[in-house]
Amino acid sequence: METKLVSLVARTLDLFQLFADEAKPLSLSEISRGLDAPTSSTLALVRTLASKGYLYETRKRSGYFPTRKMLLLCDAIDKVDPIFEITHGALEDLRDATEETTTIARLQDAEVVYLDVVQSRRAIVYTVAIGDTRRIHANSLGKAIFFALEPDEQKALLAKMQFRRSTARTITDKKAFLKEMAECAERGWAANVDESVEGLAAIAMPFRLQSEWYAIAVVGPSERMTRQWSSHVRHLAATLEKLDAAARLHEGRSLP
Repeated sequence: METKLVSLVARTLDLFQLFADEAKPLSLSEISRGLDAPTSSTLALVRTLASKGYLYETRKRSGYFPTRKMLLLCDAIDKVDPIFEITHGALEDLRDATEETTTIARLQDAEVVYLDVVQSRRAIVYTVAIGDTRRIHANSLGKAIFFALEPDEQKALLAKMQFRRSTARTITDKKAFLKEMAECAERGWAANVDESVEGLAAIAMPFRLQSEWYAIAVVGPSERMTRQWSSHVRHLAATLEKLDAAARLHEGRSLP
């Protein structure tokens, strides 16, 4: 399902991404080209952000660059992220135990959105950015959350899902998908082996936190992952036990 974007908000976020990509002050014309936007609307956007303290002019007519205001706001928000506080340490421990990249995600519309990623230290790794989204049917995290949902929730979500093919192994049939979900629910974990990207494998388990479903996954090259599959299942199960204990401790501290 495609999400309708608010164009001005999207353009503002794209502007900060442009500065991150270019890593230098940008003139109004460079910003306009980078955003593929008219000069007049670009000027209005830049002036608004400058008046709010998010951009400054490095020298007269020499270009604009972000101030540290956005960084400080994001840092303040990050320090009180209720999910990160509980889960990040567990993801780091899981990465160290498996030597593969570990991730956490939750549902967003008919996709999953990555909330945290702890990269493997090995030479060949899976790379995904926090905030990236993936389709549920070809993603271990999405599958893990799906099979944990109640039947009526599954039915509503299934109606919104688009079963597009990414590789020869992608499941594109709803009946086949539901059959796999029943198997996943019985064993307690979901997998993605070459379904989204050739040569990529992942295994994920769902867990409940603050009345919402999340999933954590171990991800890496298929050849390396499949050799350690049983070990990864054990490490994931142990991590869920740690998360459950951490969540109960956090909820206890939050009580009035």
